[in-house]
Amino acid sequence: MLATILRTVGSAAFGLADNAEQISRRMRTTADRMATTSRQR
Repeated sequence: MLATILRTVGSAAFGLADNAEQISRRMRTTADRMATTSRQR
C-alpha cells in the first residue's frame, strides 16, 4: 500500500519536473525567436 503511494507521488513529481523543463525550453526558444525578429527590424 505505502509503496504504491510513494511510487505514484514519485512519478507525479518526475512528470512535473519534465513539464517544467519542457516549458522553460519552449519559453527560451520563443524568447530567442523574438530576439532574432527584433534584430532583423
